[in-house]
Amino acid sequence: MIDFFEGSSPLTQDQKEMAFLLVKAMRGIFGLSQSDLARLSGVSRPTISRLETGNDTVVKPETLFHLTRVAIHLGLDVGSDKNGLVFNLSIKGIDRSTCTHPTEAQKLKYELVDLEFIIQRMSNDWGSDASPKRLADCQKAKEEIEKARELL
Repeated sequence: MIDFFEGSSPLTQDQKEMAFLLVKAMRGIFGLSQSDLARLSGVSRPTISRLETGNDTVVKPETLFHLTRVAIHLGLDVGSDKNGLVFNLSIKGIDRSTCTHPTEAQKLKYELVDLEFIIQRMSNDWGSDASPKRLADCQKAKEEIEKARELL
């Protein structure tokens, strides 16, 4: 992954475009709703909406950081070449993006992986939703999914 976080706020036009493209790519490739992406990233749903429509004139560096971390989690690597941004989809990303009718086991697998990512994110205080109560709720949900997976 290349470093898009040099310097301070506000983001450059290229970095704003990257945030816009990341939202579009993750929603399109993985079929995420704005709420799903907000939950994974810790970026508010209204901010996701503004980014997607290009109406967010002030994008914070941490917003781009959170979106990039989610892209990596999903299996979408972001880089650049002489023509601009390059998105590479890993095997993990292909598996998830092509699973249009997941079985119950696959749904639980993805939910568990996502919850582990969210717990790590919140433990490191990434995202506006990081709070002890929210973290405890995610840990409880993770335990419930692990039990459900054992029953399958």
